[in-house]
Amino acid sequence: MISDLKQKVFGKNSTKSVALIGLLVVAMCILCILFIDYPVMYFVAKHQDGLVREVFYRLTDAGHGTPYFVIIIFVLIAASICKYFDFNYLEPEKLNKIIIICLFLLAALIVAGIAIHVLKVLFGRWRPDTMIYTGLSGFSWFNFSHDAKSFPSGHSQLIWTVAVSLLLIYPRLIIIYLVTAILVSLSRVMLNQHFVSDVLLGAYLGSIVPILINSYILLPRGLNISLIKKTR
Repeated sequence: MISDLKQKVFGKNSTKSVALIGLLVVAMCILCILFIDYPVMYFVAKHQDGLVREVFYRLTDAGHGTPYFVIIIFVLIAASICKYFDFNYLEPEKLNKIIIICLFLLAALIVAGIAIHVLKVLFGRWRPDTMIYTGLSGFSWFNFSHDAKSFPSGHSQLIWTVAVSLLLIYPRLIIIYLVTAILVSLSRVMLNQHFVSDVLLGAYLGSIVPILINSYILLPRGLNISLIKKTR
Protein backbone atom coordinates (compact mmCIF):
# COMPACT_ATOMS: atom_id res chain seq x y z
CA MET A 1 0.00 0.00 0.00
CA ILE A 2 2.80 2.43 0.91
CA SER A 3 4.73 1.55 -2.26
CA ASP A 4 1.61 2.15 -4.37
CA LEU A 5 1.11 5.57 -2.76
CA LYS A 6 4.75 6.45 -3.32
CA GLN A 7 4.46 5.47 -6.99
CA LYS A 8 1.39 7.67 -7.45
CA VAL A 9 2.94 10.72 -5.81
CA PHE A 10 6.60 10.41 -6.81
CA GLY A 11 6.39 8.38 -10.02
CA LYS A 12 6.01 9.36 -13.65
CA ASN A 13 2.22 9.75 -13.36
CA SER A 14 2.34 12.21 -10.49
CA THR A 15 0.57 15.11 -12.23
CA LYS A 16 -2.93 14.13 -11.16
CA SER A 17 -1.88 13.54 -7.55
CA VAL A 18 -0.02 16.86 -7.41
CA ALA A 19 -3.00 18.71 -8.92
CA LEU A 20 -5.52 17.14 -6.54
CA ILE A 21 -3.36 17.85 -3.51
CA GLY A 22 -2.87 21.37 -4.84
CA LEU A 23 -6.63 21.97 -4.98
CA LEU A 24 -6.95 20.66 -1.43
CA VAL A 25 -4.14 22.97 -0.24
CA VAL A 26 -5.74 26.00 -1.94
CA ALA A 27 -9.07 25.18 -0.28
CA MET A 28 -7.33 24.82 3.09
CA CYS A 29 -5.50 28.13 2.58
CA ILE A 30 -8.78 29.92 1.86
CA LEU A 31 -10.36 28.43 4.99
CA CYS A 32 -7.32 29.44 7.03
CA ILE A 33 -7.41 33.00 5.70
CA LEU A 34 -11.09 33.30 6.53
CA PHE A 35 -11.27 31.54 9.89
CA ILE A 36 -7.91 30.43 11.33
CA ASP A 37 -5.02 32.79 10.55
CA TYR A 38 -5.98 35.73 12.74
CA PRO A 39 -7.17 33.78 15.81
CA VAL A 40 -3.90 31.80 15.77
CA MET A 41 -1.88 35.01 15.35
CA TYR A 42 -3.54 36.66 18.36
CA PHE A 43 -3.23 33.50 20.45
CA VAL A 44 0.49 33.20 19.72
CA ALA A 45 1.07 36.91 20.43
CA LYS A 46 -0.76 36.65 23.74
CA HIS A 47 0.87 33.46 24.99
CA GLN A 48 4.45 33.79 23.76
CA ASP A 49 7.02 32.57 26.27
CA GLY A 50 10.69 33.57 26.26
CA LEU A 51 12.00 30.01 26.35
CA VAL A 52 9.54 28.81 23.72
CA ARG A 53 10.50 31.68 21.41
CA GLU A 54 14.19 30.89 21.87
CA VAL A 55 13.60 27.22 20.93
CA PHE A 56 11.65 28.17 17.82
CA TYR A 57 14.27 30.77 16.86
CA ARG A 58 16.81 27.94 16.84
CA LEU A 59 14.52 25.73 14.79
CA THR A 60 13.66 28.38 12.24
CA ASP A 61 17.36 28.75 11.33
CA ALA A 62 17.05 25.40 9.52
CA GLY A 63 14.91 27.23 6.97
CA HIS A 64 17.73 29.50 5.80
CA GLY A 65 19.01 28.54 2.38
CA THR A 66 22.68 29.58 2.55
CA PRO A 67 24.06 26.50 4.40
CA TYR A 68 22.32 24.14 1.99
CA PHE A 69 23.67 25.91 -1.09
CA VAL A 70 27.19 26.02 0.35
CA ILE A 71 27.21 22.28 1.14
CA ILE A 72 25.68 21.26 -2.20
CA ILE A 73 28.02 23.45 -4.25
CA PHE A 74 31.05 22.23 -2.25
CA VAL A 75 30.12 18.57 -2.85
CA LEU A 76 29.40 19.27 -6.53
CA ILE A 77 32.79 20.94 -7.05
CA ALA A 78 34.61 18.17 -5.15
CA ALA A 79 32.90 15.43 -7.17
CA SER A 80 33.55 17.26 -10.44
CA ILE A 81 37.25 17.65 -9.60
CA CYS A 82 37.52 13.96 -8.72
CA LYS A 83 35.84 13.03 -11.99
CA TYR A 84 38.05 15.38 -14.01
CA PHE A 85 41.29 14.01 -12.57
CA ASP A 86 39.96 10.45 -12.82
CA PHE A 87 41.06 9.22 -9.40
CA ASN A 88 41.35 5.44 -9.59
CA TYR A 89 39.93 4.75 -6.13
CA LEU A 90 36.62 6.51 -6.93
CA GLU A 91 34.10 4.78 -9.19
CA PRO A 92 32.96 7.00 -12.11
CA GLU A 93 29.35 5.80 -11.74
CA LYS A 94 29.21 6.93 -8.11
CA LEU A 95 30.74 10.29 -8.98
CA ASN A 96 28.22 10.77 -11.78
CA LYS A 97 25.40 9.99 -9.38
CA ILE A 98 26.70 12.47 -6.81
CA ILE A 99 26.91 15.16 -9.49
CA ILE A 100 23.37 14.42 -10.71
CA ILE A 101 22.03 14.54 -7.14
CA CYS A 102 23.75 17.87 -6.49
CA LEU A 103 22.38 19.37 -9.71
CA PHE A 104 18.92 18.04 -8.83
CA LEU A 105 19.07 19.64 -5.37
CA LEU A 106 20.26 22.97 -6.78
CA ALA A 107 17.57 22.97 -9.47
CA ALA A 108 14.83 22.16 -6.95
CA LEU A 109 15.95 24.85 -4.51
CA ILE A 110 16.40 27.52 -7.18
CA VAL A 111 13.14 26.86 -9.05
CA ALA A 112 11.06 26.62 -5.86
CA GLY A 113 12.78 29.71 -4.43
CA ILE A 114 12.08 31.81 -7.52
CA ALA A 115 8.43 30.72 -7.57
CA ILE A 116 7.99 31.59 -3.90
CA HIS A 117 9.55 35.06 -4.21
CA VAL A 118 7.43 35.88 -7.26
CA LEU A 119 4.29 34.94 -5.34
CA LYS A 120 5.44 36.91 -2.27
CA VAL A 121 5.69 40.09 -4.34
CA LEU A 122 2.49 39.33 -6.24
CA PHE A 123 0.31 38.83 -3.14
CA GLY A 124 2.10 41.34 -0.90
CA ARG A 125 0.55 40.01 2.29
CA TRP A 126 1.54 41.82 5.49
CA ARG A 127 3.26 39.66 8.11
CA PRO A 128 1.52 38.88 11.42
CA ASP A 129 4.01 40.83 13.53
CA THR A 130 3.67 43.81 11.16
CA MET A 131 -0.09 43.70 11.62
CA ILE A 132 0.28 43.58 15.41
CA TYR A 133 2.66 46.54 15.62
CA THR A 134 1.44 48.75 12.76
CA GLY A 135 -2.13 47.68 12.04
CA LEU A 136 -1.35 46.91 8.39
CA SER A 137 -3.15 43.74 7.33
CA GLY A 138 -4.41 41.82 4.34
CA PHE A 139 -2.91 41.79 0.85
CA SER A 140 -1.04 44.66 -0.81
CA TRP A 141 -0.55 43.48 -4.38
CA PHE A 142 2.87 43.81 -6.05
CA ASN A 143 4.59 44.98 -2.88
CA PHE A 144 8.38 44.57 -2.58
CA SER A 145 8.55 45.40 1.14
CA HIS A 146 9.96 42.67 3.39
CA ASP A 147 7.07 43.20 5.79
CA ALA A 148 4.64 42.44 2.96
CA LYS A 149 6.18 39.12 1.96
CA SER A 150 4.24 36.80 4.21
CA PHE A 151 2.40 34.68 1.63
CA PRO A 152 3.72 32.05 0.98
CA SER A 153 6.39 31.19 3.58
CA GLY A 154 9.92 31.01 2.15
CA HIS A 155 11.31 29.08 5.12
CA SER A 156 8.56 26.47 4.79
CA GLN A 157 9.18 26.20 1.06
CA LEU A 158 12.89 25.68 1.51
CA ILE A 159 12.73 23.09 4.28
CA TRP A 160 10.05 21.09 2.45
CA THR A 161 12.04 21.24 -0.79
CA VAL A 162 15.03 19.83 1.11
CA ALA A 163 12.90 17.24 2.93
CA VAL A 164 11.14 15.91 -0.18
CA SER A 165 14.37 15.94 -2.20
CA LEU A 166 16.11 13.88 0.49
CA LEU A 167 13.08 11.60 0.62
CA LEU A 168 13.53 10.90 -3.09
CA ILE A 169 17.26 10.33 -2.60
CA TYR A 170 17.29 8.32 0.64
CA PRO A 171 13.75 7.51 1.86
CA ARG A 172 14.79 5.45 4.90
CA LEU A 173 15.10 8.60 7.03
CA ILE A 174 11.59 9.80 6.18
CA ILE A 175 10.61 10.37 9.83
CA ILE A 176 13.58 12.70 10.40
CA TYR A 177 12.84 14.65 7.21
CA LEU A 178 9.15 15.10 7.99
CA VAL A 179 9.55 15.95 11.68
CA THR A 180 12.22 18.54 10.85
CA ALA A 181 10.12 20.11 8.09
CA ILE A 182 7.02 20.26 10.31
CA LEU A 183 8.91 21.83 13.23
CA VAL A 184 10.57 24.47 11.05
CA SER A 185 7.21 25.32 9.45
CA LEU A 186 5.58 25.48 12.88
CA SER A 187 8.32 27.83 14.09
CA ARG A 188 7.29 30.42 11.49
CA VAL A 189 3.79 30.52 12.96
CA MET A 190 4.97 30.43 16.58
CA LEU A 191 7.28 33.39 15.96
CA ASN A 192 4.44 35.31 14.26
CA GLN A 193 6.47 35.62 11.09
CA HIS A 194 3.81 33.85 9.05
CA PHE A 195 0.16 32.87 9.09
CA VAL A 196 -0.94 29.23 8.96
CA SER A 197 -2.02 29.62 5.32
CA ASP A 198 1.42 31.02 4.39
CA VAL A 199 3.08 27.92 5.78
CA LEU A 200 0.64 25.54 4.06
CA LEU A 201 1.18 26.99 0.60
CA GLY A 202 4.94 27.29 1.13
CA ALA A 203 5.15 23.64 2.17
CA TYR A 204 3.11 22.53 -0.84
CA LEU A 205 5.12 24.51 -3.39
CA GLY A 206 8.36 23.39 -1.79
CA SER A 207 7.26 19.76 -2.03
CA ILE A 208 5.97 19.63 -5.60
CA VAL A 209 9.03 21.13 -7.31
CA PRO A 210 11.45 18.24 -6.57
CA ILE A 211 8.66 15.76 -7.36
CA LEU A 212 8.00 17.33 -10.76
CA ILE A 213 11.70 17.68 -11.60
CA ASN A 214 12.24 14.01 -10.76
CA SER A 215 9.12 12.87 -12.65
CA TYR A 216 9.47 14.92 -15.83
CA ILE A 217 13.17 15.61 -16.21
CA LEU A 218 15.19 12.88 -14.49
CA LEU A 219 13.12 9.70 -14.80
CA PRO A 220 12.33 10.10 -18.53
CA ARG A 221 16.08 10.34 -19.14
CA GLY A 222 16.81 7.25 -17.08
CA LEU A 223 18.46 9.23 -14.29
CA ASN A 224 17.87 7.61 -10.91
CA ILE A 225 18.74 9.75 -7.87
CA SER A 226 17.72 7.17 -5.26
CA LEU A 227 20.55 5.70 -3.19
CA ILE A 228 18.43 2.68 -2.30
CA LYS A 229 18.96 -0.31 -4.54
CA LYS A 230 15.75 -2.01 -5.59
CA THR A 231 15.39 -5.61 -4.49
CA ARG A 232 13.20 -8.09 -6.27
